[in-house]
Amino acid sequence: MKLKNIIIATVLIIPLSYGGVYAYNSSSSVKEVPISGKYIGFDSLHEMEEESNIIVVGKKISTKENIVKLDSTNAYTDAYSLANFEIIKVIKNKTDKVFDKKDNLTVMEYAATDTDSFGKKRYFHLEDYTPMKDGKHYTLYLRESKTDPGVYLIRGAVFGKVPLDTVEEIEDEKVKAIAKQAKEKYKNEITIE
Repeated sequence: MKLKNIIIATVLIIPLSYGGVYAYNSSSSVKEVPISGKYIGFDSLHEMEEESNIIVVGKKISTKENIVKLDSTNAYTDAYSLANFEIIKVIKNKTDKVFDKKDNLTVMEYAATDTDSFGKKRYFHLEDYTPMKDGKHYTLYLRESKTDPGVYLIRGAVFGKVPLDTVEEIEDEKVKAIAKQAKEKYKNEITIE
């Protein structure tokens, strides 16, 4: 009889303990996980424009999907998200695809969120990268992914995303200078709806 009670108690306590840990972790703060990575920077706006197949003005609609890849030891190997981005204006298009106003692009962002098996929320991001905000406007300098057709990559990671109606802290002086040049160059072409 005692063995039966011990087994029943164990069967009840383990899931309840896990549930308590999960509930506590899911309500606690998000763990930030900066990702070190290399990306190609640019020395000038002209260079970034030349290296971009597509330049568009638009707004982020939403995050379609967060992707966090883990290896067999549960260490992350890759983390990014796919954003739904609505085009307002096409500034440059050197692809074989036609893009019009109100078309949506899938844009890879260098940040993602997930929840681990214990309910702890994690925010992965490339160092210096700030994700686009839903409903906010940006000029994006892009190229299509070679491995995922239909997914567009922001050139130079932090360089090729120029916020138009938000203020982002940009620490890198080169990135800040190029963003300022881009805003100035296209200010008469950009009308935010």
